[in-house]
Amino acid sequence: MPYELKRSVDGKYIVNLKGEQHELLLISGPFPKKAAALAAIEAARVHGAREQGFELKRAVTGSPFFVLKAGRDEVLGRSEFFPSENAAWKAMQAARKHCATIEVRDWS
Repeated sequence: MPYELKRSVDGKYIVNLKGEQHELLLISGPFPKKAAALAAIEAARVHGAREQGFELKRAVTGSPFFVLKAGRDEVLGRSEFFPSENAAWKAMQAARKHCATIEVRDWS
């Protein structure tokens, strides 16, 4: 499924990665310039192919979520919160599968 490039009300760019059921897998940004958002998509394609690019975490509330990180531990995107670690792990595997997609829908 595609990456979606959107513009927020404050003029910044946000990138989302959608899954097969159009579920939201990763949320990025915000980025001040479109070029930075497009570069983040390219970085997600590269780092998302590596299992070590993903990290499972827990929010202060205890809810599990995951992040996709670049080589310098820069966070490229994060997931939503999940009700269980198993649900987060399954979504992380789906995100890993879809990171390589070349399709970008530009809604900006």
